[in-house]
Amino acid sequence: MCYIVPLAIILIINGFEKHKKIFIAHLDRLNLLMFGGVTMLVVDHLWNGELFLVGPNTLKDLALGFAMSGIIIIAWALFTLIEKKQVLVKVKKTGLKN
Repeated sequence: MCYIVPLAIILIINGFEKHKKIFIAHLDRLNLLMFGGVTMLVVDHLWNGELFLVGPNTLKDLALGFAMSGIIIIAWALFTLIEKKQVLVKVKKTGLKN
């Protein structure tokens, strides 16, 4: 069940289609990172012999899903901020605008 949380986030991200045009590259990256998280959590369930993808402790699974989603979102936000900062530094050095 831990894969439900990042999967829900993917659905929410894709649900904001009209707002997505503003930040399309960054939200697409978050979407891909979340999809990778979902894939790894499903593989983990299958690896541990949980045939129907439901573990013995649903609350722990959901907590794991929230933790993994939080880590993915924090990593995505940091990478996005670093990239924006690098672009600003490049623009200031060259004097060019995007």
